[in-house]
Amino acid sequence: MTRSPEFKMSKFGFEIKIKIPQMKKGISSNRYPISDTKFGFTLIEIMVAIGIVGILAAVILVSLKSFGAKGRAAKALGQLSSVLPAMYSCWVNGGTVNSPSSGGDICNLASSYGKWPSVGSGTDLSTYSYGGTITDKLNWSVYLDSSSSNDNVRVCCNSAMKSCKIIGSSGSTCNATTPSN
Repeated sequence: MTRSPEFKMSKFGFEIKIKIPQMKKGISSNRYPISDTKFGFTLIEIMVAIGIVGILAAVILVSLKSFGAKGRAAKALGQLSSVLPAMYSCWVNGGTVNSPSSGGDICNLASSYGKWPSVGSGTDLSTYSYGGTITDKLNWSVYLDSSSSNDNVRVCCNSAMKSCKIIGSSGSTCNATTPSN
């Protein structure tokens, strides 16, 4: 059985058709099954599917971005909250608490009271910086501010709350009495 090409002229140019002889009914080949049904997708269908996948990917990426900001804010809250016991311990033992600085000692008595958590360049909290004032154990405030427009968060600890919490956007009031619980 030989295949003979057939050439035709159409309005889009030349068409080449190759006639493939059909097998007799009842005879089939497992290796090359012959079927009159065509399977596959058109170019339009494939492009629509790719477009839908692209839109879903964009939505997922945008939602994951907010998870990162919330995760960094939670980490800042946890790190600043971990300093409070060392601050109170320092005051109880007659020391003064040093102004917050990344990696600096918390208490003037000894470095064994711990260090302020590292923030800024080269850390997970690279966009955060310390602020606040520490007068004594009854009048103090410490905060971490994010300078990133993506995070835009202030974590505040003060003597009124005796704890830390996320109080809102960067620049929100955080002093010894505001906010309070």
